[in-house]
Amino acid sequence: KTVERDGLKFSFIHQEEFDAIYKAIFTDGEYNFTTTNPAPRIIDAGSHIGVATLFFKKRYPTAQVVCFEPNPSTFSFLQRNIAQNGLEGVTLINAALASEKGETSFYIENPQEGEIPYTWGDSAAKNKWLGENPEAYKTISVQATTLSDFLDEPINLLKLDVEGSEEEVLTEAEEK
Repeated sequence: KTVERDGLKFSFIHQEEFDAIYKAIFTDGEYNFTTTNPAPRIIDAGSHIGVATLFFKKRYPTAQVVCFEPNPSTFSFLQRNIAQNGLEGVTLINAALASEKGETSFYIENPQEGEIPYTWGDSAAKNKWLGENPEAYKTISVQATTLSDFLDEPINLLKLDVEGSEEEVLTEAEEK
């Protein structure tokens, strides 16, 4: 499904999930920040379908944004949302952030037949979003990279929404 809001086009699979994310970011201002840098450098880790990235680029059109999204299905929506809005200065990386490069397990919802899956809580760490029922999720293998590889110059905002892997990611990048 594709909708237009605030002059931007958003494609997504789950209406309720999109509405909640859009409200948190655009209405409630979850990622509001100010900087004097007219072209801020932003890392959007856990980009999902790109709602935050579109918010950042609307607010700071010349921002340089590096996006990380490990779920291949969700990544395809991220790519589409960046492309259909003609955004430049956005680097898309289909990988999880982790303590080391390589492959890692990634947990995604396993919907019942006919249900549309939520993808907001997908994670490289087993967390509360998965619930107690092991049949409610499935494990896939995704590429992993390290945050420190992307910290060669100062950043203005690190949005780190990686569903329980934050400490691991920050510990790996601590020296930078």
